[in-house]
Amino acid sequence: MPWFMWAGIAIFLGLAELHAPGVYLVWIALGATAMTLLTILHQFSLEAQLGLFLAFSAVSSILGWFVYRTANRTSLDFDLNERAYAMVGLCGTVAVPIQYGSGKVRVGDTVWLADGPELPESAPVRVRAVRGSRLIVEALGEKTAPDAPKSS
Repeated sequence: MPWFMWAGIAIFLGLAELHAPGVYLVWIALGATAMTLLTILHQFSLEAQLGLFLAFSAVSSILGWFVYRTANRTSLDFDLNERAYAMVGLCGTVAVPIQYGSGKVRVGDTVWLADGPELPESAPVRVRAVRGSRLIVEALGEKTAPDAPKSS
C-alpha cells in the first residue's frame, strides 16, 4: 500500500476521534502515521505493512492507556464515597459545644458530628481528619481563624 493511503487512514482516524472522543482512535491513527513514515522510507509487502500497523497501533494504544490514566489524576481525586476527605484542612466553628470529646461543628453551610478537644460554642476549628462520617477537629487560636470577627 502506498504511503499516501496510510496518511489518509491516519487523517480519517484522527477526524473520527474528533467526532467520537474517548474511543482511542487517536492512538490507532498514531500507528497509521508511523506506517506512513515507514513506507516513505522503505517499501514493504502488504502483509508486512498490516503486521507492522497492528504492532504500532497496539504499542501506541498501550502508551495511550498510561497517558490517560495519569492525565486524569488530581490532588483531590476521591472516589464517590470518599468525598468527605476533601474536608481535611478546612476551617469552621463549633456549633454544639464539644464535651467529653464529642460535639458538632459547622463547616461551610453544613453541621457535622465532630470529635476533638473540649471547646465552647463558636470556637474556631480546623478539620484534621475524617473517621466515618465524623470530623476530627483541632482548636484554632483566635488569630488564625479565617473569618473570626475582630474585637475592639
